[in-house]
Amino acid sequence: MLSRTGCIPYATNMVNALHGFEKSIFVSRYSPEVLPKDNHKIRTYRNSLEFVFNSLLNLPWLCIKVMKLVKTKGFRGAYFPVFHHWNPVLLLWCKIWGLEVVFTVHDGVLHQGEQHNWDQKMLNFCIRNADKLVFLSRYVQELTREKIGFTAKTCIIPHPLLRIGSPVIKDRYLPERPSLLFLGRIVEYKGVDLLLEALNGFPGDRLGQVTIAGRNYSGFKPDKMGEVSVNWVGRWLEDTEIDDLLNSHDILVLPYREASQSGIVTLGIGAAIPMICTNVGGLPEQLTPEQAVFIAPEAFALKKAILDLINDPERYRNIHQNLLARARSGEGEYTGRLATFLSD
Repeated sequence: MLSRTGCIPYATNMVNALHGFEKSIFVSRYSPEVLPKDNHKIRTYRNSLEFVFNSLLNLPWLCIKVMKLVKTKGFRGAYFPVFHHWNPVLLLWCKIWGLEVVFTVHDGVLHQGEQHNWDQKMLNFCIRNADKLVFLSRYVQELTREKIGFTAKTCIIPHPLLRIGSPVIKDRYLPERPSLLFLGRIVEYKGVDLLLEALNGFPGDRLGQVTIAGRNYSGFKPDKMGEVSVNWVGRWLEDTEIDDLLNSHDILVLPYREASQSGIVTLGIGAAIPMICTNVGGLPEQLTPEQAVFIAPEAFALKKAILDLINDPERYRNIHQNLLARARSGEGEYTGRLATFLSD
């Protein structure tokens, strides 16, 4: 799990669930995320120069380390929970040394705004050469089968719930002027422009704070949207900041144009915050109609959904209570499935 950011909470959660396995965990020294215990930190890269230098210096060292683990400890498998640009080399090296390779596919086909040709080629290589594939949704499994193809044994393990901050979940009632939150990377497919269009002309006396928070990869920044003022936090967020945002807002909005599955949804479940989601990709696999408001990926539909929800305190409360019950269930069996799949 050498990635610095993105999917690291997922990877840490899954790796920590592998009880009873002797394992060596390699992570990026540059990751700001909470990482599994007893890890080995590797200098990966933060820019193009470091990529070239450390690929020539530290990637060979890591390959030698893998070889020694096979020879001295009899390791039999390698698990890749997230994509990294070193994965193709490491995967091939593991195969040469007889290790069974298990690879988690978050996105079989990269999204709009992320479609770098070499990234897709490297991802295709990993998918086609792994012995076992873990998918987070049936949607991604079928899309990957159709667009890329694979022969590996597969398993669908939904994204585990993510709970950050205080273990106490806020009890929510709909206030007079509810606040809206968009959380996550600002990229084309996440539909921030749909949210801004929906807010344009929205009656300002009906909403409280509107916050768009996450690192901006899209190049735009909203100003005042008619009567609605948007608070823009365009940077990477610490866990404490994410926790504060989830607890200080009333509705989480996911206006995605496409989606494989969403780690933001799992954060929303963990905080039991009612969500408005588009009915695209794997999102309907993560939430039931009793746990979210589902809409088409259109600005008009989003505006109507916001208005309908802020005018319906009973529905808001019911959604919150359904999410609260699910958050308290923990859904630990999801991570337990990985250990079973690795042992098969």
